[in-house]
Amino acid sequence: MTEQDFEIRTAHRSDVNDICRMWCLLLDEIGSVHSHFARSSDARNRIMADLPALMRDSGCYICVATQNESVIGFGRAQLWRLPPTHQGRDEVYVNEIYVVNDRRGQGVGTEMVQRITDWGQDNGVEALRAAVVASQSGSTKFWRRVGGIVDVQEFVISVEGEAGSVKKRAPLGFGGTTDDKSG
Repeated sequence: MTEQDFEIRTAHRSDVNDICRMWCLLLDEIGSVHSHFARSSDARNRIMADLPALMRDSGCYICVATQNESVIGFGRAQLWRLPPTHQGRDEVYVNEIYVVNDRRGQGVGTEMVQRITDWGQDNGVEALRAAVVASQSGSTKFWRRVGGIVDVQEFVISVEGEAGSVKKRAPLGFGGTTDDKSG
């Protein structure tokens, strides 16, 4: 086995622009297959608004893969548990793993999963969980290769109705307010 030419580390505030750029690329890749996952017109602003808070959240872990000080991938995960009505285990939910195209298949994603696993173990979790868009065969193969098994299948049913009936999107950032005063 050859020596790695990349490093995985916890993301820093200085990585926000690179992570945002890659997050948008990930959304574009998924959106090219499934239009309902397409990147919103304000996605970049939302990501830029939320990333600093996510980076400070002790229940969230964001790592980056770097090569020669350039960011070539990122991963984001959060602590997750079933509602207290279940006898579930504490887990880490892997929200995103993204590696630039020319570095895929070279161990970068696998090492990010290992770093996320280490973080999860430090937080007492028993498993990692991730969702993959069914038609993304490369992602499915990746998760199987790192030891993932299909645990839950998710189904989507389109609801007929007036397009664009949602009048207001949630505000930017975690600290925003909505018109809903019900709490």
